[in-house]
Order: sequence, then C-alpha cells, then structure tokens
Amino acid sequence: MIDKRELQLSTEHKEFLEEGKSLKVLFVEDSEMVRESTSDILDFYFNTYDIAIDGEEGFFKYTQFSKEHQTFYDIVITDINMPKMNGIELIKQILNMNKEANIIVMSAHNESTYLLELINLGISNFVLKPVDITQFQTVISRTINTVIRQKQLKLL
Repeated sequence: MIDKRELQLSTEHKEFLEEGKSLKVLFVEDSEMVRESTSDILDFYFNTYDIAIDGEEGFFKYTQFSKEHQTFYDIVITDINMPKMNGIELIKQILNMNKEANIIVMSAHNESTYLLELINLGISNFVLKPVDITQFQTVISRTINTVIRQKQLKLL
C-alpha cells in the first residue's frame, strides 16, 4: 500500500499538478490491491479517472468514452498481464483508434520481449511493479506535460 505522506512533490511535479486535474484518465488493472494503492497517487494528480478491471473492460470504456465525448482519454494507464485481454492487446486496440494515445504501462514484467514489443508500439512510459512512488510521479508528470503540449499545438 502506498502511504500518501510519501507523495511529496518536487518543483517539476508541482507545476503539472494543477494542469493534470482536468485531464481524462483511464486506469486498467486487474489486481484490487494495486488498484487501491495506485488510486492514492491518481487521486493526488487527477480530479477523476475511470477504472477497468481487465483489458476487455478497458477497451469497452475507451470506446464508450470516445463515442460519448467525441474525444479520447488523455492518458491510459494499464497493466500488461490481465484476464480477457492483456495490456499489449489493449494498447494495440487503443492505438488502432488513436495513434496519439498517451499510455503508461505498469507491470511486474521486465523481460526484454515485453519491453521490445512496447517500444515497437511506441510506448515509452513504463513503471515496474512494485511501484516506486518517485518513478511513478516522474512518469505521470512527464505524461501530463506531453498531453498539455499536444493540446497547445492543436490550438495553434
């Protein structure tokens, strides 16, 4: 379990905290314990986020969100090893719909086969489990920064 007192922000993280509050996030994780502990961090960065318990439900929610809002989630955070549809298949389905999707992968898998497949899919945001809070905060801040820059470029 993550202790919220450990969520101390560096200057870099603080500047993205307010901007991240309005982003739309989908969190896909089959482990209830990991969902609960990671939710403590997500609560800190985002006002709201949707949760799916496997890849199949995650893709359903991604599709429904897109239909209802005529836009995509700003950030997807997913595990790799899940029932019904694994995270790599979920990522492929999401990228098929939205080539610009910002995806963070959280996984205990650190085997080169998985990492190479993720890199080949264009995924550069990867957090190993058990989650190191500092690393996760860095990845979230970097991803928020990317999303904000993408939104600014679309306004130009």
